[in-house]
Amino acid sequence: MQSPQTQKEEIPGGVLTHPGTTASVHGKPGKLESPWDGPYLVRRVVGPVIYELETLDRRQVPRSWNACHLRRYYV
Repeated sequence: MQSPQTQKEEIPGGVLTHPGTTASVHGKPGKLESPWDGPYLVRRVVGPVIYELETLDRRQVPRSWNACHLRRYYV
């Protein structure tokens, strides 16, 4: 039996979000702030589980992201 973390690899396409890189005064989001940034689109698949992202206005996100750090974005 596989662990739940190794089973999710269905990322390409759709709108995604990733853990926030902006920190508040104390280094982590406030109680009511979402710890996730986004939404983002997949710009390019770099490897089996590595993706380059872009914002909805087509600006590239400066680094690539592993699939374990991405979640589907639901409106």
